[in-house]
Amino acid sequence: MTVSGTEGTVSRPQLGRDAGYVFGAQVLAIGLGFAVNAIAARTFAATEFAALSWSLTWLAWLALCAQLGLMQAGTVIMATEGDAALAARLRSIVRAVAINGVVVGVLWWLVLGPLIAGASEDADAYRSMIVAVALWVPVAAVAPVVAGMLRGLHRFRDAAFYGEYVRRVILLAAIATVVVTGAAREASTVATITLAVESAIAIAVIVALDHSAQRRRPVEPIDAVSLRRRGLAFVLPTIDAPLIPQAGVWILALVRPATEVAVLSVGVGISFIFGLPVFVGARVLGPRYARLYAEGGQLRS
Repeated sequence: MTVSGTEGTVSRPQLGRDAGYVFGAQVLAIGLGFAVNAIAARTFAATEFAALSWSLTWLAWLALCAQLGLMQAGTVIMATEGDAALAARLRSIVRAVAINGVVVGVLWWLVLGPLIAGASEDADAYRSMIVAVALWVPVAAVAPVVAGMLRGLHRFRDAAFYGEYVRRVILLAAIATVVVTGAAREASTVATITLAVESAIAIAVIVALDHSAQRRRPVEPIDAVSLRRRGLAFVLPTIDAPLIPQAGVWILALVRPATEVAVLSVGVGISFIFGLPVFVGARVLGPRYARLYAEGGQLRS
């Protein structure tokens, strides 16, 4: 079975390979998430483990807010415009997401973070993570967007290598560093190490992609207003999807001790397994649907 497109035909084995890359990367991310929880729970005091879990759930949601739908928009843009557009689109989309991330990070640092942490049980533990999360938001927002653009170009293997598991590998290494060096076993120390390494990796990936894209034919750049307008169509479902399961962790932190927050955060991580088939299908078929829709528009015109 094949599906026609501008790049020839897409065979069922190719769809299977692409799904395998997405599935494998996500399973690895989930498995490493369990490993991070298990090791962190045995390494840190309960309040520190809860603070780390609390900060990571907030980081994930704040990064989605900073993206403003540009991860999905970037996938669609690259699926419809192809490799020739990578250089111009990479710079414009990464720039827009990074600016959004800085704005969201500042709002978290000055307003939302202190307000939420101050109203929580074990407030001091949560306050210690506010600055780390604020600095982390831009890179946490940019990384999935770059991976989405690669999927839009059907570079699923490259996107898989730069998947969500990267942060969890760094977290494990950061925890090991804290244990080996005898540093303070605090969530903020692990977060700082992870932020520094993840930022360096993100910069290296973007520079490498930009360098390789320079060899391709340049295209007309897209203005910032049009780019953000294209992303707005995806904002509500993107932000809403993880809100309900993660909100449980945030609400519990307001009324219950950190030990109970830590337990719930592990349960939320387990719950994401059940949405894996839909997740894989959307990531694999989304770029192909976008390309077919664009081809249909050209035929209609």
